[in-house]
Amino acid sequence: MGARASRGHGPEWLLPVVTETWDGHLNDIHGPAVRPGHAAEAIEAAASGPVAEGCVGGGTGMRCYGFKGGAGTASRRVAYGEDRYTVGAYVQANFGAPDELVVAGVPVGRERAAEREAARAGAAQEAPWPRKPTGFRRAQAPSW
Repeated sequence: MGARASRGHGPEWLLPVVTETWDGHLNDIHGPAVRPGHAAEAIEAAASGPVAEGCVGGGTGMRCYGFKGGAGTASRRVAYGEDRYTVGAYVQANFGAPDELVVAGVPVGRERAAEREAARAGAAQEAPWPRKPTGFRRAQAPSW
């Protein structure tokens, strides 16, 4: 008898969760690429143990605050009365604009955005050639 049943909650059961993350900048998200055979192959290949993390599978197209995102896991052992459980999470980091990044309360993203903007402005002011494609070719032409 499982822990839930012993506490009067009925038999244990599992609730699988399937999620999706958007990577439309890499893939045709409207194309019917996944066929029933792909699903069957995935079910047959399923195994226990560690899962691949990083820039693999669904993590391939992920971006987080303008940096390369990916797939990752975390777990903790927790106590609930006499029982002990492992709580796990599988995350695909795919969120946040670069200027929204905050680390330990510091608005790093806004600071980096201001630095990038200042650098762009400085580069625009210091460029020694006309900003037309023909001027750029002239600027790179040999001077001899």
